[in-house]
Amino acid sequence: MFTSISHLMNSLVFLDLTLAILCCILIVKLPMKYGLKYAVIPIILLSTYILLVNGEGMLGRPYDKMPDAQFEFLDYRVTRTDGQKKIEIWIVKDKKSRLHVIDYSEGTEKQLAKAKSARSQGSRVQGEFKMGKGNGKTQDGFAGSLNIEVIPLEQILPPKDQ
Repeated sequence: MFTSISHLMNSLVFLDLTLAILCCILIVKLPMKYGLKYAVIPIILLSTYILLVNGEGMLGRPYDKMPDAQFEFLDYRVTRTDGQKKIEIWIVKDKKSRLHVIDYSEGTEKQLAKAKSARSQGSRVQGEFKMGKGNGKTQDGFAGSLNIEVIPLEQILPPKDQ
């Protein structure tokens, strides 16, 4: 359907501009008082401008960086954008659902595949990206590691009264 957020936004902008032009044409041809026509057309153009400027913020956009704190893992997928492989990670951090897009690395994908299989078995999974001491990226995509672990039920469930 849509290959990326920018593709979706371009489609929405095109549809909105087309709708705004059609509405302006219809309003000009309708037999209304001139005052109403001159009020409705600027409102349509203003709403189109607001959608163009604030549309991406209203619809949301994935973060283009690694999560910087501990998070609960929900899902992931590998995508290809502009010829580059990327990993989209869906997480919950600070009780907010977030989508992060990071560079692809084989080691990260293996860890996320393990987390996804644990999640499909009903376990809750938490993870954290830990940056390494090196400044440059390694062959796996970044200088660091991804730690994934299953959250024990003792942490999730309330304590048992005896």
